[in-house]
Amino acid sequence: MSNLLVHQNKICKLVNLLQKGVEQNKTYNLTIVSCYFNPESIKRLIDEIKNQNIQLVSLDIYVDRGDALKIGKEELLKWLLCVKQQIATQLYIFNKYYLFHPKAYCLSVHKSFYRGSLVVGSANITENGLSGQWGNLELLIDTQEPDSISKFFIDLSNLKRDFTLIEKLEEFDYIEDFEQHINDENDYLFEYYLLKCGYLVHKWDEKLSFNVFYELIKQNKSSDSEEQEIKDILGEGEREINVTKAKKSLTIRYFKKDIYKIYKLYNLNKTIRTDILGDYGVETVLGYWIPKQIVNSLKNQQKQDIFEKFHKDLIGLEEKLVEVLDLVRKDWESLKNNGKINNSSPSPVENFEENFKKIISDSKLLERIYYRYAIIELPYHISQDIEIKEMYKSLIQTCDKKHKYSKYSKENLTSRAVREANSTKDLNKIINLKVNNY
Repeated sequence: MSNLLVHQNKICKLVNLLQKGVEQNKTYNLTIVSCYFNPESIKRLIDEIKNQNIQLVSLDIYVDRGDALKIGKEELLKWLLCVKQQIATQLYIFNKYYLFHPKAYCLSVHKSFYRGSLVVGSANITENGLSGQWGNLELLIDTQEPDSISKFFIDLSNLKRDFTLIEKLEEFDYIEDFEQHINDENDYLFEYYLLKCGYLVHKWDEKLSFNVFYELIKQNKSSDSEEQEIKDILGEGEREINVTKAKKSLTIRYFKKDIYKIYKLYNLNKTIRTDILGDYGVETVLGYWIPKQIVNSLKNQQKQDIFEKFHKDLIGLEEKLVEVLDLVRKDWESLKNNGKINNSSPSPVENFEENFKKIISDSKLLERIYYRYAIIELPYHISQDIEIKEMYKSLIQTCDKKHKYSKYSKENLTSRAVREANSTKDLNKIINLKVNNY
């Protein structure tokens, strides 16, 4: 028997164990059961199995709700769409208030529920759990016993009612679930479900820029004179050059005029977030907590067609990319030839192009830059009691402070609703909060 405890190359070990049940000229289904997961690790496992000339025709993934919410439904749907182009895939999300914690991997003959190889253990389908070179020390144990494999699928089938497809993730009824499991003595469950009544809204001050950074060879000059000398060396071109006061680094910003025009055209310096944060936000350790119905109203006010025009204008910059890449290359060569950077400094051209294309194709990042805020679900699972209690404490302390000083500064509607819900243990105080101006 091989080692049960594995530290290095765990994904290769897993694939070797799964291969024990492979028969010639058969097609296979891969079933992944894991509490925590990331899409990249799942892709790595699929690739490793295919590299062994195993014909995968379907993939079923069962995971806990917590990580799915952290990654985000939109991102998971995009990833799922890409995976489905290669293999029939279903992503099932455990939809209960408690944690889904098993870890198992089964490579079974397609449409057979007893032939194949089942591997169970401690390894989640994450980088530390499985796909990284090292990561955690994990346990993996396998069986090819038909009875064990059959029982595994029967147990999964019996749990089907507790799962939802990723496409229906938002249909999780946390209020109904709360009412089924809460009691007067369980303050922790109440705290968790109250937090679930809201989203976290973050201010987003990151600006759009396409930069190249260099470490300079230090010289006995002021930063102003160093900057001017570099400008003279590089000559004319659509870019902004900045040397830090410590004269250790140089930043060159490309597409500057184009970005300025876009910012001016779409008024990207606007402060559209101020009213809703002030009227309905309560600041916590993780950002502004705002009831979901208020945030949804804000999202409905977003003019998607204008954002799409903004995105299209950014994509239009690609027409100038070849010209800008040539300027990046010339600047790098000039800085090396004039002793401003080390001769060993690698060319930034490839990284610049990759970063440019990544940014203009990242709709979520561009939405945050455009609207100047980011909306996320509560990033904690119900099992993370320390984090949840800390956040709830922060929320209540802020609301109490707002109430205490309300004669100097008006207490907002959310703060009042949270205090009332906390004292009465009634989530409807928040759920029924009316949207006055949005």
